[in-house]
Amino acid sequence: MNMYYYLTPEKDICGPYSRHQMREAVVSGSICAETLCSAAGDETWTPAEQQEWYDESLLHPVIHTCPYCGTEQKEGEVTPSCPGCRRYQMTPSGNFFDSFLLSVRRCFQLKGRSGRMEYWAWLVCSWGISMLLGVLVSYFPPDITDGDYGVFAWAIFIVLMVLVYIGTISVIVRRLHDIGRSGKWVLVFIATELLPVLPAVYALLADSFEGIYLPESMDNNTFVVLFIFLLLVSYLVKLLIPVLGCIDSQRGANQYGPSYKYPRA
Repeated sequence: MNMYYYLTPEKDICGPYSRHQMREAVVSGSICAETLCSAAGDETWTPAEQQEWYDESLLHPVIHTCPYCGTEQKEGEVTPSCPGCRRYQMTPSGNFFDSFLLSVRRCFQLKGRSGRMEYWAWLVCSWGISMLLGVLVSYFPPDITDGDYGVFAWAIFIVLMVLVYIGTISVIVRRLHDIGRSGKWVLVFIATELLPVLPAVYALLADSFEGIYLPESMDNNTFVVLFIFLLLVSYLVKLLIPVLGCIDSQRGANQYGPSYKYPRA
């Protein structure tokens, strides 16, 4: 990776800096168009405006566009609620709790991008909520025959689990957008979640209803091996979930919206 230096007005040499760091120095005002710069190993000093990494647009504020109504806001002036349509749009989060609240508010939103903080905040908290609900149901199982209370308790449990699953799908889609990938890849995750369930459902039906049998070419051992194989595939795909949380955001805006971590390309 090429490294660069620049001269201050006092003729002090600053660097080495990467291409991205030099562009950030232009944004901050440390480097102007006339500032003398040089690449590492090059003894020639030329104005910044003649460097390949320099862009005149760096001197102008980034414009953030609402994905719903197209209202534009300048960098540093982005509000949590769009001034045009009042719909909520992503803004930078300062801490883990704020990031979780942000992901909760965007539970049904597939548009836009989600950074690593928001992604991990949702996953950690949703997994914790799922485990807590599972423990409560295991140790204090609602009795469906216990009048309205049992039905209500099970209904609350099912609704919460569905909301957690929907929120997880949404945040995965937005995380894919943030790294420049299509949200349609989430279908792979959904498919592998369902694959291990299909043999189990078939086996239950085969035991419960007459006339449903395993194929003649497939004995019970083969059926078990198939189930285990599909289960392993499902777990291998789930390993991609933490990988998505480790990939840094794509710099600058892409087709899915602006990057609030790296607003400039």
